[in-house]
Amino acid sequence: MPLTEYLFFTIIAVAQATPPRPSTLFLVNHTLAHSPIRSILILSGDLLATTLLAICSLLTIDSLLWSFPNILKPMQIAGSVYILWLSAQYLLKTKDNRARNAQHVIYGRTSVLWARSFFAGISNLKTVLFFFSLLPQFIVTSQETYTATLLLPILFFVWIRLLVSSAYALTATKMAGWRNDPRAIVWSYRVRGTMMLIFGIAIGINAVE
Repeated sequence: MPLTEYLFFTIIAVAQATPPRPSTLFLVNHTLAHSPIRSILILSGDLLATTLLAICSLLTIDSLLWSFPNILKPMQIAGSVYILWLSAQYLLKTKDNRARNAQHVIYGRTSVLWARSFFAGISNLKTVLFFFSLLPQFIVTSQETYTATLLLPILFFVWIRLLVSSAYALTATKMAGWRNDPRAIVWSYRVRGTMMLIFGIAIGINAVE
């Protein structure tokens, strides 16, 4: 992958990871009740699940392209449409009920909470759809395998999520006031929606060229 595509991939990773989300609220609340290290350790279950789903998505895409070489362009166009639909969902949000539901703190053994985090992440269909939409955009031709090339960006994507989540955990006391403001969550969705809209338009133009 050229350096510009790595930069583009990084921007998308930041757009996905930085804006607060319900899981962020849980992370902040759990840190205030326990400790940052424990919260990050529990979150690692979700990060591992995300990594596995991304790798499985990449392997599936690679197999599809080898079996059906002409499917690359439709996959890229479909991915663009999904990203645009996703951005519209974020931009049109006026409230976030999930944010309220995420404000509770779950008590229990760290290993049990880690397992819950992992299984919640591994069963998230939206994660699979996101990587199925994102990864084909960085494939130029279906005649070559991109598994090894795209594996590094995937790991970098997860690393960014870990860094952002760690930052939220370490600054939880400063974010205590923000977590009770539903407007902050709505605006975070708008920021994410705007960035996803720009990305969706860009990849859409590239896909139809």
